[in-house]
Amino acid sequence: MNILIAPNSMKGTLNAFDFADTVEAALNASGFSFNLRKLPVADGGDFTGEVLCRAIEANPVSLKVKGPLGHPVLATFWISGTIAIIEMAEASGMKKVDVSLLNPLKATSFGTGQLIAEAIQIGCTEIWLALGGSATVDGGMGVLEALGFKFFDAKGREIPGNGENLSQV
Repeated sequence: MNILIAPNSMKGTLNAFDFADTVEAALNASGFSFNLRKLPVADGGDFTGEVLCRAIEANPVSLKVKGPLGHPVLATFWISGTIAIIEMAEASGMKKVDVSLLNPLKATSFGTGQLIAEAIQIGCTEIWLALGGSATVDGGMGVLEALGFKFFDAKGREIPGNGENLSQV
């Protein structure tokens, strides 16, 4: 019998790798004979970067960036040759925010833009961007702001890139 274990992460509990290992251990304890393959998958949210980096043998790069609510957070992206794998959840995700403080309209994706800028600085020419798990609703304004864009309202005043200002641009 052939068995494929292809889980996604279980939000708030196990990542896809730990889940696959747990299922494998349970199957091994069953006493049945089988060929088993583990192939964790991702949906663009938490752990997508890790799933992709293992698939193409990428190396992690970690740096402090602006978190969704403006405080510094440690975020990781991965590099394989000239490819950068960037997961929005790493810099601008729900896992970077105390849920009691969450305000999606004020939150920003600026930190994700900082990861992109760092990847470009290092020499990456191709960026794989996973957008799930975000704590923001800024439509990417924060990303663009980190890359040098400026946003203005109808009266010509510069405004920050966040969800609250998205309709004013």
